[in-house]
Order: sequence, then C-alpha cells, then structure tokens
Amino acid sequence: MKICDLTQFYSDNGGGIRTYLDMKRKYIQQHTHYQHVLIVPGEKDSYAEDGQLKVYRVKAVRIPGCVGYRFIYRLDKIFSILKRERPDVIEFATPYVLPWVVYWYQKRYPCLVFGFYHTDFPHAYINMFLSRLFGTKVGQFFEKIAYRYAQFVYNHTHRTITASRILARKLGAIGIQTIRAIPFGIDLNLFHPRNRDEKLRQKFIKHRDDILLLYAGRFDTEKRVLFLLEAFEKLKEFDRFSLVMVGEGPQRPQLEKAARNNERLHILPFTSNKIELAKLYASADIYVTAGPHETFGFCIAEAQASGIPVAGVYAGALIERVPETLGFLAPVNSAIEMAQNITRLSELDFRALGLKNRQWVEQNNSWENFFTQLFHAYKTAASTTQAPAPKLTDAFIPVHH
Repeated sequence: MKICDLTQFYSDNGGGIRTYLDMKRKYIQQHTHYQHVLIVPGEKDSYAEDGQLKVYRVKAVRIPGCVGYRFIYRLDKIFSILKRERPDVIEFATPYVLPWVVYWYQKRYPCLVFGFYHTDFPHAYINMFLSRLFGTKVGQFFEKIAYRYAQFVYNHTHRTITASRILARKLGAIGIQTIRAIPFGIDLNLFHPRNRDEKLRQKFIKHRDDILLLYAGRFDTEKRVLFLLEAFEKLKEFDRFSLVMVGEGPQRPQLEKAARNNERLHILPFTSNKIELAKLYASADIYVTAGPHETFGFCIAEAQASGIPVAGVYAGALIERVPETLGFLAPVNSAIEMAQNITRLSELDFRALGLKNRQWVEQNNSWENFFTQLFHAYKTAASTTQAPAPKLTDAFIPVHH
C-alpha cells in the first residue's frame, strides 16, 4: 500500500499536525512494509527519500504572524506529484484548497480519499475572527456557511477521521457522514515522570515548595494565552506560584512585556528539542491551558504523560482529556474560577494526581493502538463502495443541526 499525506499548512516549529505526521512516518518505517509520500509547504521545491519514505516540499508563501508556517497554493505542482506517485490512499489534513486537487486527481486515477479533521475551523477561526471584527451575528452567520462547506468537502471522502469523540459527535450533528474517532497516541517513553529535574525547577522558582505552572503551545488568540495570564495574576497567595510559557506566536510581545514587570512569569522560546521539553513538563507541578478549541490537545496529553495534572477550560477535547478525577476545568470566560481551580490543585497531592494522569494516558493513548485502527480503516474502506466525486451542485446541501 502506498499512502500519501498532504497538508496546506506545515511548520518546522512543530504543532499537532507535524507531530502526527512525524509519528505516522516513524511507525510506517518501523512496523510496516507500506510506502509513504508526504507533501508539505517549504521554502523551496525539494525532494528527499529514505527507504519507504518520500517527502516533497513545495515552495510556498509564509503566513504573516505565524512563525514557521507556510501556505501551499501551487495545485498544479501537487497534482503532478500525485500523478507521479499514484498513491492507493490520500489523506488531506486541511480542508481549504487541497481537497479540490485531490478530488480532481481521484476522478482521473481512482484511489481512497480520507480527510483528517484536525481543527474545528468554522468555530475556532472563522467565527472567532469575524466576531472580533464585525460582531457576533456576522461571526455566527459565516460559521454556519463554513460548516456547510465542511459538510460538502468531508462527505466526499471515504472516511473522516478525528482525534476527538466529542468533535466526532458534533460533526455528525451537522451532517458529516462516515466519521471515525481515533484518539492520538503519545510518546510514552519520551514524556515520562522520570524526567523531573530539580535543578531545572530552581531556575523558575524562588523556594523549593513553590508551585511551578507550565503552558506550552502557540501564543495567539485561539489559545487564549492572555486570558491565561489574567488567571495567573488573580491567584491568591500569588508569591507561591511561578508560570513558564513556552512557544511562539503573534502575542509573544505582550507576554514579554508582562514578564518584564513580573519576575514570576517566564517566557521561553519554542524548542524543537523534545528531550528538553519532556524535562520541562515533568519538572512542572501543574499544566495550565485556556484554549477552548482543542480537537485533541497534544501538549495537554504530553503533560499528563509526564505526570502532572491539568487546570483548563470546559470546552472542546479538554472535556474528554481531563476527566473530573484527573484535574479541574473552569468555564471558558472565567479567569477567577480558573485561578480558583489552580489553587485547588495546588492544595491537593498533585504529585499523586499526576501519576493518575500518567496511568490514564498509558491506557488510552498509545501510538500502536492509534495506527492499528487507522490502517484498519484504510483497509476497510477499500472494500466499500467508492466515495462519489464532488459536484458543484452538491455545495448547497442543507445543514441539519
């Protein structure tokens, strides 16, 4: 079997899609005889081959305000690569432009098409952005249109894959069919409580018994990092806590400005060194996040695998990632309640609670289990009726809520 993954957006600075694709290629190389072709944006056109693995980088433009991210627009180039490679399965990771070149190719060279619904873009991007500019009604109107578009795109795949059961139910409610929820895996050997480093902790806290909070991820509006900072500043007994934030993004200048006036706030750059990141996770006491649009939450799961509990918000995949017995979730818009939850966790035996988080991830998030299910879905789809090629008239299928 030859599998091709392609994505509109890709960053050498990591991210959920990058992590998934890296682990997929590693698993294919170590455990299967499959061939894999990866098509991603790059600084220039390039090609590399490593045994079963091929990677095509297609010259793409940088996305303003998104460090490391590029956007592919050369659909003719992608079509020529697909025509050359002739994959048995194509999986697209973004729904914006790439599905159209995939369907164009599929019409001429029959193959299986899968769509991975990584991001709930109608709500997380379109509604949020337009509501901020033009008001809530405008945001909600275009969100509905975007969900109709998503329904149209994904209903022409053989399967739609998502890593969240909650999101799968939501997609089913808007009319997307043949959905399969498969929770992602985590590198359980890399992210582990044994990586705790007391010397590393001392760089960020004043006293041995202080509470070290950690956030890792993008510094942007979607992740609500400024809200997270607001909750941090509302903590009672503030001098007991320090907050480390690791990442890059457009709101970094605002965070750095706040850090200059707060010696307990530490803003660190994104690191591609997973070993360093694993040490930082395990050396913290509580992981904090305020992003309401997670569709899985790699950083959250990595923190749990590292043996620390989570204080987050009651939204998105966090609802299933953080059961009541493993951490606390506050309402999305309440910095006060989030601060209270952080304080509640700090008063518990958070080390023992962190080990429960580790055990839960071990039971639910192995990469072997994920890829076993994914490749079974590929094989099962091969025995079913082929998905119909999209027609422009299908674009106006009514959305049922």
